[in-house]
Amino acid sequence: MSAANAARLYCDKLNRARTMFEAGNPKEAQDVCLQLINEPRCPKLYQIEAWTLHAECHPDNYWAANDSLYKALVMCVRCELSASFPPTS
Repeated sequence: MSAANAARLYCDKLNRARTMFEAGNPKEAQDVCLQLINEPRCPKLYQIEAWTLHAECHPDNYWAANDSLYKALVMCVRCELSASFPPTS
């Protein structure tokens, strides 16, 4: 699968999760988000957005939402650090 097709696939999954959440099905949206989060081939940007949506699926559970947002922040920092220090050959 090409990189463009893979990105399109994960983008479609994330959009489907958003649609489920907006339709009032946070549990189903949460399941899709967890699939994206745990997929190593999923682009980091989509994983971060999945963490954010995962947090929104827990409106009454402050600690679960806080944990999801913290993990998204950690992923952002890792991406920034890896972009700041490219590997040398």
